[in-house]
Amino acid sequence: MTTRLGRYGLVPDRSLSDPLTAPKAKVAQSAQIAPGSKISARRLAEGDARTFRALDGLVSRNVIVGVPAAFAPNCDAHPPGYIRAYEQFRARGVSDIFVVALNDAFVMDAWKRHLAPEGTAVHFVSDTDGSFVADLGLLYHDAPLRSVRAKRFVILMEDTQVQYVAVEDDPCAITCTSADALLAYLDGRVGRYVRETGVQFEAIPS
Repeated sequence: MTTRLGRYGLVPDRSLSDPLTAPKAKVAQSAQIAPGSKISARRLAEGDARTFRALDGLVSRNVIVGVPAAFAPNCDAHPPGYIRAYEQFRARGVSDIFVVALNDAFVMDAWKRHLAPEGTAVHFVSDTDGSFVADLGLLYHDAPLRSVRAKRFVILMEDTQVQYVAVEDDPCAITCTSADALLAYLDGRVGRYVRETGVQFEAIPS
């Protein structure tokens, strides 16, 4: 997916499709990036915008959570699951969790402090120009707001390779990208999770 710089910022080209017309939330098939791929070597700003994270150089197991926008009502409900379950992810070998959106670093830092006033080890990083998410193939055009945003997604990295990808067809939904769903995948209990919650997603073998 490509974008161009318009009068009011990043806007989509005509090839971007509306994810709201897709049939249902899927894992991997809805995303351009797939298990076995490597993510792009782009630096994402964090905190005071003087700190940068290069997610292509991560080692061991890491999680990247993509959200459409900081402070949006639905998005406010997404990262807290990962914040609360941080130690559970650590117990399953996850080194770090990164939340990324197309907001600037100061907005992401303010959002982090809003969601975790007592602090959290979860990183909130900024993809201001959308280049990182574009490389993942996970941008979409939010027609009502006339803007380009990140789809709601979660990526599990194993060293430098993508092990697992989940993407919501409806960016307002939090189903297959939730912390609970990813924990179910890590525990090998996707079938049970689907039966108990009704969330439909596929398990991608590592």
